[in-house]
Amino acid sequence: MDRSSLETAATLWYICSTFIAEEEEQKMVRGYRGELDLNNAQQTLCRKHAGAARWAFNYGLRRKQEAYKAGQKTPTAIDLHREINALKPSEP
Repeated sequence: MDRSSLETAATLWYICSTFIAEEEEQKMVRGYRGELDLNNAQQTLCRKHAGAARWAFNYGLRRKQEAYKAGQKTPTAIDLHREINALKPSEP
């Protein structure tokens, strides 16, 4: 390699590393910690919500596993949403 191509390669490396360093400097990660002070009614609602979310996740997982074992196409998230919405009147 001649001197000009080495200088060009060094300049490109410097520009790229500076850009990456500048890009990393712009990324600022902040964390916040908070605590909820819920009354009994709010605690009950949070627990119900968590239970419903857990039930929906397990339902979707079970449906996907059944379809996989049967060799069928696995249902998409939209399909699962539609099924769960159809079940709402029958499930407590």
